[in-house]
Amino acid sequence: MMTLGQNLTLTFRRLNKKWNRYAVASLLFLLPTFLSMILSAAASVIIISKTGYDAYNFYYIFLAYYSGMITEADIIAAEIDINLFNRTFLTVMPLGIAGSIVSLFLIFTALPSAAYYLGVARKKEMTLKQAFALSLKSVPVTLLMVVTIFLWTLLFVVPGIVKMFAYSQALFIKADHPDWSASKCIKYSDQMMRGRKGKCFLLMLVLGIITAMATYLVQQLLSVILLLIISSMSNITLIYTILNIVTVAASIALNVYAAVFFCTALAIFHEDVRRSYLDDIEQDLRRTHESGGYDGGNPFNDGPFVKDAGENGSDSPDPFA
Repeated sequence: MMTLGQNLTLTFRRLNKKWNRYAVASLLFLLPTFLSMILSAAASVIIISKTGYDAYNFYYIFLAYYSGMITEADIIAAEIDINLFNRTFLTVMPLGIAGSIVSLFLIFTALPSAAYYLGVARKKEMTLKQAFALSLKSVPVTLLMVVTIFLWTLLFVVPGIVKMFAYSQALFIKADHPDWSASKCIKYSDQMMRGRKGKCFLLMLVLGIITAMATYLVQQLLSVILLLIISSMSNITLIYTILNIVTVAASIALNVYAAVFFCTALAIFHEDVRRSYLDDIEQDLRRTHESGGYDGGNPFNDGPFVKDAGENGSDSPDPFA
């Protein structure tokens, strides 16, 4: 399989001079996330304009008061109008609910995103129309992955993390085989990732660190510049509003381009895993035939790819061909 450096190098080659085109696609795939961010920013502006507290302190005081962590005497001593907090909470609550609902629409864009960037990795780009045609097929596989990983996590955190990497190829497999069931895609992903989960973990870790560091540095630099520009303003609500607007806009831009790189790298990793897995099958077939132990049955303990190839009447061990 490829080394981490080879994967990142190939990712840059695939994206060469096409970042902006893929960024538009990424913006559409992540639209539910960005709408949720905008709603959250709007709620923050409302909170500070009505109470003078930022969103973090507002929710901390509100929850602490109603959970009994702070008393009525503490509220009075801090000169906090709890009735004002209640009214403000009722005002921003619909925005929070709307943000949560909007985020759920990511289940419709997960498969289109995987299919689109798989095309980028293969230099066989698909149109956004072709990608979004898979939206409804995205729901069962995405939900099954989330529910299964969640159930494994209930046993203990580590099994949930392991299964997250084991099922990481399911969407790419579904993109290649839209008619396959969600359980079949997850099953095949689990088998493909045996012995390869560590490489996937390392890739995601490095990509996550690079993305987080770049985002943090740009946001900090932007904050310093903004504070220098608006330091002469006395209206705290206006200052907070400007900071929120610019921060959200910068976050969207950074996340869009980070997602382009992240998704392309994962698609290239899938292609590498797929070829490695098929090479393993061919080598096992060759060793089995050479040893004279092949009797026409399945030499891989009912491995799904070989089984399906036999059922389809094909001599090829490549189930993706």
